[in-house]
Parts: sequence; structure tokens; C-alpha cells
Amino acid sequence: VNTNGVATAFATNGVNGLLDQPGGLVMDDLGNLYVANLAAGHPGNRTIEIYNPQGIGSQFASNASAYFYNLAMDVSNNVYVATDSQGNILKLTNPQAQSSLFVTGGSGFPAGEPFGMAFDKAGTLFVGDLLHGNIYKVDRVGGVSVFASTGNTPIGVAFDGAGNLYVALYNSGTIEKYDTNANPSTFATGFSNPYGLAFDSYGYLYVGCTGGGGTIQKVTPLGSKSTFASTTSGLTGTGFIVIQETRYQDNWNKVAGGGGTSTNGEFILNGTAGQQDAGTAMTGRTLGLVGGFWARISVM
Repeated sequence: VNTNGVATAFATNGVNGLLDQPGGLVMDDLGNLYVANLAAGHPGNRTIEIYNPQGIGSQFASNASAYFYNLAMDVSNNVYVATDSQGNILKLTNPQAQSSLFVTGGSGFPAGEPFGMAFDKAGTLFVGDLLHGNIYKVDRVGGVSVFASTGNTPIGVAFDGAGNLYVALYNSGTIEKYDTNANPSTFATGFSNPYGLAFDSYGYLYVGCTGGGGTIQKVTPLGSKSTFASTTSGLTGTGFIVIQETRYQDNWNKVAGGGGTSTNGEFILNGTAGQQDAGTAMTGRTLGLVGGFWARISVM
């Protein structure tokens, strides 16, 4: 789905000739997309596939006895997989895809239905349990505790830039917000079966809704929503979502020194780059720097 909400097919047949109930999505730092195939009726298709930015795919992992559902990725690009109904979370070390059991269903973590997963900045994994209505915290070594009890059906979870947690409540059509002290509030309402959540770099929340034929809703930081993509723009369904944004690549010959102005596609720098005594503001969309030294920049 492009920035105008127009949807086109990125992958259709899958690595093994079939995308069989694709569910969880996650993207690494290089722009490779990981896709979980639930394949409830076809054990041989229960795989995690990886697609490069050009859409060329390969198989990353498989397990005919597990129901792969949602995915998450830590800062080391290790992949975490929620296995539907079994209540387990597997850790797949990247790039070898060596599997280990990170959380066992029934051991502090009920054998329910772990769906949405997201890491906070400290490396703690948060998991929405659709069956029991809880949000769980999982520390780096797999220790589990209850973060919140929603009394509803939490599916998608996502963090904003300030560390607040957002939770999609499927049955009530509500997005709940939990601040860093776990205090809840209602962020937005009126969604048709909200499912996957993802933030862009400007703080807008995108909500994949499975109701109404499948839509993606865009929500402002103040909670106002609008339809971003739907069947009328080529969308044929939705669930979990992930956002890929253009990143700035180091290319210093395009950055002017001595107070000049230079452009590099996504932003403009005013002032001097790479000079500690720079005295004028250096700005780029939502960020800025007065003076200082930018040795390397990644801009979303």
C-alpha cells in the first residue's frame, strides 16, 4: 500500500507456491519482510517466509506441528513467533533460524492465544492474549508477568515514540492506550474489528481492520481517524500490518558545508554537517540540530 493508500500485490504464490493464511508480518533493518503462514489445514505449508525489498522470497523456517501466527523482532533481528492455540513463543536466531522455546504455554503464560507482539525500547516483549484478555510482559530471559487485564479481546499491540502501548480490542472496536505507568485510557473508538497496529515516524497510528471488507484506518496523535485504504483502493483484506519508510543513506557529497543548504530527497539540512562549531539550525522534517556533529544519520 503506497502513501496514497493504493494497494498492489507484493507477493502472491509464496515461496512454496502458496501463501496459506499469511498472518504475522515483521520487517528487519534491511527492508526484508518476514511472513508467517498459519496454514491451519495444510501442515506442510506452516512456514515463515522472507522476502527481500524486490519481492524475491525464500523459506526462513518451518514446523509442521506448530501454528505460526504473529511475529516480532528484537534489536538484534532475532525473530519471535507466537504459536496459535499452543500458547508458546519461539525465538528464531537470525540469520540461521535456529529455533528455541522462549515462552512455554502454561508456565506463567497461559496456554491461550498469543497474538499481537511488540518490543519496547528496553527489550521487553509485550504480548496480547486473545483468549484470556490479558497483556503480558516477557523479559529478556522469558520471565512472564501480567501487564494489564483488558476484559476484552486484545490482538494487535504497538508502541509510540514516547513508549506508550496501544492495544487493539477486537470485539469492542476500540484502541486502548497504556502510558509508561500502565495507566489505561481510551484512545480511539468505532473500528470494525481492529487487528494489526503500526506507527509511522510522524506518530500516526495505522489500524488494520478485518471488518467492513478489510480497511486500514489512519489515526492522528489526537485520536481522529480516517480511512487510509479500502477495497475501493485495491485492498482485498487486511490483518497484521507493518510500515516501511524510506531511510536516508549516507551520501555526504550532497550535504553542503559552511552554512549552505542541501537536499537529499526526504529532507533539507540547513547549516554545516560534520563541523562541531556549526552555529545554525540543522533541520529535517520532524527533527533538528543546532551545531554539533552528525557522523551518521538514519531518518524515517
